[in-house]
Amino acid sequence: MVRSLGCSSTCCFWLWCFTSLLGSTMGTPDGGNASTSTSTSARASGEGAPRAVSTDIHASYSILGMSGSSSSGSSSGASWLGAAQLPMLHASGLRGTGQVVGLGDTGVSTSSCSFADPKVQVPFDDLSTSHRKIAAYFTLHGDSQDGPSGHGTHIAGIIASEATELGVRGNGVAPAARLAVVDLELTSKPGVYNVPDDDIGSSYFDFFRNAGAATVCSPWSYPTHASLEWQIDKYVWEHPDFLPVFPSGNTFGQGSQPPHAPCGAKNILCIGASFNERETYVEQPSFVHAVLRAEDSSCASSDSNCSQEIRIVPAFFGTTAPLDLEECQAMGTICLSTQSACPECAFDASMLGGVSKTRVVEASPREGCSAMVAFPRGAVCLVYRGNCVFDTKAKMCADAGAVGVIVVNYAATDETLLVGSDSGSSALRIPVVLISKEDAVLLLASRRLVSFPLVSAGLSPAARAPYSAFGAVAGGRARPEVVFPGDNIASTASGLGCGTRYMSGTSQSCGFAAGSVALVREYLQGHADARTSRLGLPWASTMRAVVAAAAHTKDEGSTWQEEVGFGLPVLANVLPMGASAAAGSIATDLHALQSRVGGGQTQQFCFSVQAAQPPGVAPSFVLAWTDPPHSAGLLVNDLNLALACSQGGWKTRLSNGRGAAGAANTIEKGVLNDFSQSGA
Repeated sequence: MVRSLGCSSTCCFWLWCFTSLLGSTMGTPDGGNASTSTSTSARASGEGAPRAVSTDIHASYSILGMSGSSSSGSSSGASWLGAAQLPMLHASGLRGTGQVVGLGDTGVSTSSCSFADPKVQVPFDDLSTSHRKIAAYFTLHGDSQDGPSGHGTHIAGIIASEATELGVRGNGVAPAARLAVVDLELTSKPGVYNVPDDDIGSSYFDFFRNAGAATVCSPWSYPTHASLEWQIDKYVWEHPDFLPVFPSGNTFGQGSQPPHAPCGAKNILCIGASFNERETYVEQPSFVHAVLRAEDSSCASSDSNCSQEIRIVPAFFGTTAPLDLEECQAMGTICLSTQSACPECAFDASMLGGVSKTRVVEASPREGCSAMVAFPRGAVCLVYRGNCVFDTKAKMCADAGAVGVIVVNYAATDETLLVGSDSGSSALRIPVVLISKEDAVLLLASRRLVSFPLVSAGLSPAARAPYSAFGAVAGGRARPEVVFPGDNIASTASGLGCGTRYMSGTSQSCGFAAGSVALVREYLQGHADARTSRLGLPWASTMRAVVAAAAHTKDEGSTWQEEVGFGLPVLANVLPMGASAAAGSIATDLHALQSRVGGGQTQQFCFSVQAAQPPGVAPSFVLAWTDPPHSAGLLVNDLNLALACSQGGWKTRLSNGRGAAGAANTIEKGVLNDFSQSGA
């Protein structure tokens, strides 16, 4: 396939297919054309050395090529929708029209104004072409309402909420899309998901497909479940236009862990959670993402090399007292252990930066339980935990003229909440924070100036939320493949009316991803250039390719990072739409190709690539494919992507930033960074 984009540089990419069956032979799954191959990869396996086999297989794959796509990911607004520039696409007419998105969760509160239709009844255990938001609602595994947690309603709102009463923040990712719901929870047994994992195809996925859904968010997981992952791979192999989306899983309070099942499946989209827009944390600051900045006296505000952030826990008294202390005390311990956003503990945003570039002086006596000795007024008072309550220490420091208090968690390793006593704490008007003993040593040794409380500069929609699982899964694959905002997400609350609530987790990111896939599908079917990327029936692999193509990491020039995969997808960068394309940061060209390759074959495609506009933006190419199921979760078809351009003397570049061919994932992305740097 060749398309001229302007006279500049010719770039070609190759893909080649290895058939890799390790340990045992495997017959052809039902459906699809077949070709014969005796090739094998040299990948090691615990089942023994690779050996050549002969079997009937084929690989269905999708290729995506883009020229001039931006990866800035700048937002519009301080909402989670703005994190992926979705308002821009919505305003241009890309809203999920004609799309049905599946959701298998605790149920949905269909009476909410986000989903209610006063003219049409909800199609319980039936299909509807006329209900404005609900295409189907199946109660086989649950009932006809959401459970006490409101989890399903919240995710449904992220996917497809549309209610003018809620304003922009309440609209979903695909506000014109409709939902096919499979209720998995009985209200009488909250928290118990009745997933038909022994027959995920006919007892679960078929319900969605029959309702017209081409993608489904399943915001649940298992620690491990190899047989379920095999079933899912088989189902997508037999239904190549159907894309299941699963969260990588939450590791609340358990440290770093690999993604949960079924994220080991090859033919799904595995989603991790990222932070919300930083501005949302500035608007609702709490103790969870608060930091102290320590810097040299000569440090410029824009120079990050001479300053560093230190994690702090602001007190529940003083200037960081929560606006709703009762609600905060009920949630504070949970937020501290999970490290998820805690809007319940938000304090007055005007109190941020109450201490600015001030020196730190160690208290005497060091525990601050009695009047200070020779403490310099206007300094920050550093005291040590122990022997008296926190607000007594703070009062002694304040009486000595301190402008802020740092409590050192000296005798303990675990963080704790700084709660005031019944008397005295409400009168304090200086910030009080807790830091670790290691950070205290650093502060005193370096004699740096400090500013606090602040919201961490590292909070970005392209950065992994602390609880989002990542790492290697079955078959050696790396997950997640991308991340979407999942922290501090405002969406539909269960019940009557138009209420919203905040929730955090990879489940929220799953809803974000499923809604995004609906936008991709709508674009490819109805808005894309008919000459280069219009597709009547986009494959699951194509939708995965577009999502990966739109993604970027925080580090410029890095295609893949372990914690976030390809990073945060910003669809506006690859889906040029009307007014959004005129904004100047949108892809100037998009090519989508769906094809098949046999084992041992190599295919080559060439493009005439226009010089990058704007300067510094690199052309990129993505290969994604649907792989047959394998009992051990291994790749049956190992496809590889290589790029070369005449401008670079036909130097070969391998995908995903690797120095050699071979990987266990079924998405490969190549970016011509040197092309953008030198121009054409």
